[in-house]
This record gives sequence, structure tokens and C-alpha cells, in this order.
Amino acid sequence: MKEKDKINIAENLIKAIETGIAVNDKTRTFVANWICSGPEEKSSDMQDVWDIVLKNYYPKERPVLFRATDYINDGKIESYTGRIGVAEVFLRQCGKDAKLLICDTDESIVPEYIRGKGDYRGTFFPLSKLLANEMELEDSLFVKNFMRGYIGEDEYIMRTELDLIYVLREDK
Repeated sequence: MKEKDKINIAENLIKAIETGIAVNDKTRTFVANWICSGPEEKSSDMQDVWDIVLKNYYPKERPVLFRATDYINDGKIESYTGRIGVAEVFLRQCGKDAKLLICDTDESIVPEYIRGKGDYRGTFFPLSKLLANEMELEDSLFVKNFMRGYIGEDEYIMRTELDLIYVLREDK
């Protein structure tokens, strides 16, 4: 993917979440590919797009986010959930080294006045909120059944940064 395409997709994601407009076709394809791909299929291009988003989008809400995992990928951009019940389901699917990552974004996000746009740290992107907004738009390019299937996971995109996250190890 060309650098300008990555920037355009990232800018479209931010604009869509901030203004409520529908995403364009390239952004829709990007989001669908992210959702439908497994951890090993998440390309460096996808990581680059989310990196641009996370450095330039400053969320207003401050949820507690969770991630169930077998292996902690410190520094990698991954999917989190805002629902402990969803995290518990994923945790049961993990192996003997299962861990629950917990991030209180109210405590972890550096205030906007300290780090300016392009230099945000500890931020996240509310992917489920984007899909919920898209559900309400007549000009959305997403298929409604696709959106319904993923909104319930309350998915957020966030960089795993161990100094901002509490790690709970599961005893099995």
C-alpha cells in the first residue's frame, strides 16, 4: 500500500468518527480486512494505518479496555474490547499461558495539552462506535449484517504498551 493511501485511510477513519460521515470505499475495505483477518494476517500496512490514526486521534471517552491473549505483544497495535464478558469468552479460548490485559484509559491517556496531535500516546480508536455510526447512515458502504456481527464485541484499536496496562495472569 502506498504511503498516501495509508494517510488517506487514516484521515478518513478519524474524520468519520469525529463528524459522523460515512467512510469511503478504501477505508471500508481496510476495516473489513482488519476485522476478518486473524492476528498473523494483520499486515504491516494495517499496522501503519492504525499507527497514523492513534498518533492523530484523541478520544473523548475513557473506557476500561480488555484483551485476552496467550502472548503479550508489547508495542504492537491490537484489538481490545470494552466488555469484560467478551474478554472472558476470549480468555477461555486461550491456552495455558492465558493473560487478561486491562487498561484504564482514564489513567493511561496522556492529556492532550502535554502531547500534541501527531504525538499522542496511550490512545485508542473506537471501531465499534464507527460501525454503530455507519449503521445509522443511508450512504454507508458496509453491509448491515457485517456491522451487526461486530458491534457487539465493542472493539477498540489500541497499541499494547505494558507500562500503561495491568496484566492479570489466569490460573488454570
